[in-house]
Amino acid sequence: MKSMKNIFVVVFILIVTESAYTQSSQQPTDDKKKYPDIEIGGTIQPIWMYDFKAGAFPNNEFFLKRARAGLEVKITKNLDAEIEVDLTDAELIKDAKFDYEVNQFVKLSAGKRKIPFSRERLTSVKKLIFVDISKIVKEIEDIGYAGRDIGANIDWLFYTSKTFEVELMAGVYNGTAGNLQGDLNNSKNYAQRLEFNYQKDFSIGVNSSQRLDSITAKYFVANGVDFFVRPFKKLYLDGEALIGKRQSGKLTGGAYATVEYEIGDFLIGLRFEKYFKDVKSNVDSRDIITSKFEWSPNKHMRCQINYVNSKEFGSPAVSELLLSTQISF
Repeated sequence: MKSMKNIFVVVFILIVTESAYTQSSQQPTDDKKKYPDIEIGGTIQPIWMYDFKAGAFPNNEFFLKRARAGLEVKITKNLDAEIEVDLTDAELIKDAKFDYEVNQFVKLSAGKRKIPFSRERLTSVKKLIFVDISKIVKEIEDIGYAGRDIGANIDWLFYTSKTFEVELMAGVYNGTAGNLQGDLNNSKNYAQRLEFNYQKDFSIGVNSSQRLDSITAKYFVANGVDFFVRPFKKLYLDGEALIGKRQSGKLTGGAYATVEYEIGDFLIGLRFEKYFKDVKSNVDSRDIITSKFEWSPNKHMRCQINYVNSKEFGSPAVSELLLSTQISF
């Protein structure tokens, strides 16, 4: 039944996309804006991975990390709708939401979307620095504080000038990682993010997420801080530190820092990570270093080589090589 449901969803998206394309191609081209305004896009990302660990079987494989198609419709001047699917994801539907622009400072949204928590997790997959997101961000998402969920959200740009702006993002969500079957209990997830931006050269973000489990009456919270800075025109630095409480009561935490340098159509980069499954113990901690070489021949294509070296506490280091090609349209 689930596979049939997925097929119906895909067919529906294809029909809507085709009709939307036909409608948009017939729109007048004068200066006066016409609605609805249609945008169609997607991302395809095949990867080849080689595992250097002794005895690994298979030690190399091809896989498809992403196969996404999306439709954005500007229904009126103030109302947008968006749906995005990923054929490689068990949930299939990644985003399904609408945004209503109250004014130039306030925007409301509802549906399935990204929770306003973690700079890296909020970054579009088309702009992620490395093939994979960092270990701590993955873990924080797995225990329910980041990623996607169903709920309502407000974006409030409450201070802005020619060079500086401050934005608050906040929302309430089911706390089920976007499960389309609905909520599991009476508790809800709450998330808030405050971001300070100076032109395009400097940014600091702080975020928090909370939930009170209605079954166990336990209170769970995660917090984080992140930054981005461009000290020179082609040099980029960013980092993030996150900590969150697991269902077991243990605190999971970690941080990463990246450096990236642009040379024409090429980018070289390094990411340093430290991860603790339990911040009070070195057991299950991990140190990870990822290096990359990237070539972008045009705005639609990114080719990356990532070399990942990971060392768990008390174990020898292991390495893997990732070759990725990402096509976006």
